[in-house]
Amino acid sequence: MKRLDRVSKSGTPLLPSRFAPGGRRANSSRTGKVSLRRAKPSDSDFVGELSGKAFGVYGPYRSLVPGWFESESTIALLAVEKGKPVGFAMMGRLVDDSEEKNRCELLAIAVEPEVRRRGIGRMLLGRMEREAGRLDEHFLFLHTATDNIPAQHLFKKNGFVTLSLKKHFYPSGQDAVMMMKVL
Repeated sequence: MKRLDRVSKSGTPLLPSRFAPGGRRANSSRTGKVSLRRAKPSDSDFVGELSGKAFGVYGPYRSLVPGWFESESTIALLAVEKGKPVGFAMMGRLVDDSEEKNRCELLAIAVEPEVRRRGIGRMLLGRMEREAGRLDEHFLFLHTATDNIPAQHLFKKNGFVTLSLKKHFYPSGQDAVMMMKVL
């Protein structure tokens, strides 16, 4: 909840009316026809179910992440293949009066286990980076579990650097690494 508190305390509306990610399709042999679109309230169940699969070992994320999504202080994108949701990413804006730097936090990114390693996570991450840029953000932060090596590889491959270790970051007590990318 502290992560969402930081986002909501910013007081800055995250989704101005000019902001609506399109549903352009990526056509590559690795991903097939996957489209990315802004998540809708009706996607909350999918977000919760996938959060439980992907992050359940770290805490009650099956119920936490949909709350972030429903808070309207986040941007949430859904990856869809053949009419079925297969992944999502969620980002929140962080504004701190003591800093002049604009920054966002990637709160969650997850892909269904059966379609991983096909570039869908990379697509979601790339679109989130572009959305942060459209919001004139300069930094994108994230936290990932120290034992989530595939996620760390994805982030490093896409230009993120490790900043620090956060001990007992997750509700279940696991450690996380904080990573950042300059946009």
